[in-house]
Amino acid sequence: MTAARLPAKGAAPVVTLSRTPTADRLAEVLRDPRLALGLGTGVAHLPALADVETATRELTTALASRPTAQEVRKVVGTLALSYPQQAKPEAPEVYVAALESEAAGYPLDVLKVGARAVLRSCRFLPTVAELVEACEAEMRERSAILRNAEYLAREIAERQERQREEERREAERAALRQRQEADIRARWGDLVPSWFTIRHAERGVMRAGHPALRIEGRAAEGDGPTLVMLRRGALFGLALELHEVTPTKPRHLRDADLDEIAELLVNGRDAEAAAIVEAALETPRACSDEPKPVSWARIAERVLWSLEYQATRATAEKEGLPELPHDPKAKIEF
Repeated sequence: MTAARLPAKGAAPVVTLSRTPTADRLAEVLRDPRLALGLGTGVAHLPALADVETATRELTTALASRPTAQEVRKVVGTLALSYPQQAKPEAPEVYVAALESEAAGYPLDVLKVGARAVLRSCRFLPTVAELVEACEAEMRERSAILRNAEYLAREIAERQERQREEERREAERAALRQRQEADIRARWGDLVPSWFTIRHAERGVMRAGHPALRIEGRAAEGDGPTLVMLRRGALFGLALELHEVTPTKPRHLRDADLDEIAELLVNGRDAEAAAIVEAALETPRACSDEPKPVSWARIAERVLWSLEYQATRATAEKEGLPELPHDPKAKIEF
């Protein structure tokens, strides 16, 4: 594989890598892997690991290759014949032999780039040192590309491994959520709304600023206040999801709707808050612009109050839900 010389600092990227997939994109990244790695922590935006590994092997092979004697003589001959006759050295045989001896130590494409560089910069027949200097500059640039390729390959492999590990953990969390939801529904039956999920409960509780929750079977065993807290957290988490705008979904709840839901929850009017969310689920509609701004801090604060033990206990008592002995120092965490 060959690589064109690196552009001057700040110049537009004009680089090609022959016999390498996605050549232009890969060449730009190999010149400075931070161009790719700086875009995020995932791997979707990075070149394929197989492409980088192929480039690394090709660069390694190219840097280790050496030209044949015939190829050296051709390059050196072209170089010598490119200058006027009066510029020839007194001992041309010695001069050509010295050039060939040094030129044989570089890959053929590096030698060609070096020869082209001295032809464009030397007004007189170049010395052996000038040709060596040009070839060494090209070797340094290509060695830097190789180091970048090796570094990028390691980084991509590590990120892929981290991503696989995160996917494995998320699969375990999803399985745990399913078991928890099944336990809760088996214990409480119709008291658990159809829209209830642990995922929404996690999001709603964390967005409200409540200490991390951990169910650990408490709701399934008969803890009414915990059920109320999870139900309210799930309602707020689902409301947040309906409030989001994505490329495939418009906003179905306004800021004012979230404000009203928070007000209803903090006053123990859970059924009315659920009705707002259920209406948005049943008949999704794109929301218009907000008539006036609302305070997100105030929304979160009121939801947080509704999740506190005294508030959930009061609702549980009103609904006749049983209560387990409460330890005020214990944290409930997912």
